Amino acid sequence: MSFQRGDITDPGVLAKLDVPSYDNVIVIGEMGPGPAAAPRLAPGTGRAPGTGPPGPESETGTEMDDRTLVTLLHLRAIGDATHRDLSLTTEMSDDGNRLLAPAREGADFIVSGRMISLLMTQISESRYLADVFEELFSAEGNELYLKPVSDYVRVDREVAFATVVEWALRRRECAVGYRLRADAAADPGHGVRINPDKRQRVRFAEGGRLIVLAES
Repeated sequence: MSFQRGDITDPGVLAKLDVPSYDNVIVIGEMGPGPAAAPRLAPGTGRAPGTGPPGPESETGTEMDDRTLVTLLHLRAIGDATHRDLSLTTEMSDDGNRLLAPAREGADFIVSGRMISLLMTQISESRYLADVFEELFSAEGNELYLKPVSDYVRVDREVAFATVVEWALRRRECAVGYRLRADAAADPGHGVRINPDKRQRVRFAEGGRLIVLAES
């Protein structure tokens, strides 16, 4: 991992990062006052971040999103100039600002304020979920994985999803969904099914993936 400090709204700074060489780029807009309030760029599989200059104490979420959008536009320009479709994930503080962002296939947006609101709503309804979220969001412990479905059930024959869940439990894992290889390139879900009815019968093929919560 490498760390570089600079204003990522400056196209010259972005040009020096060799952005097209990375598999993924994450643009994170920090919230709150203080010297850390500036968007950060975390390109590549190793998430090597670079931070912007100190922001003003009175900076708002909208102003943060403004700089994030400028950074995103520069990244799009870099991708176009190098004929590379960059895989970009961008954090926004205001869901309304997401509509202003350049929409392209493969672009993902995380609205931090909305995510926190949904999180707190679920915890308020069931306080036991706090331990679940702490486990999921910690650096260690259980995480989401895509694993070959052939490790759990035989392919090319119909099985109930309940059967898949049972075999995952025997491996001390929790199956929460699957991805069908045949539909991987099809919009909008790209073959992904989350929390399907356990009575649903599915015919998996080679290359299909099971979405599980597991420790490794």
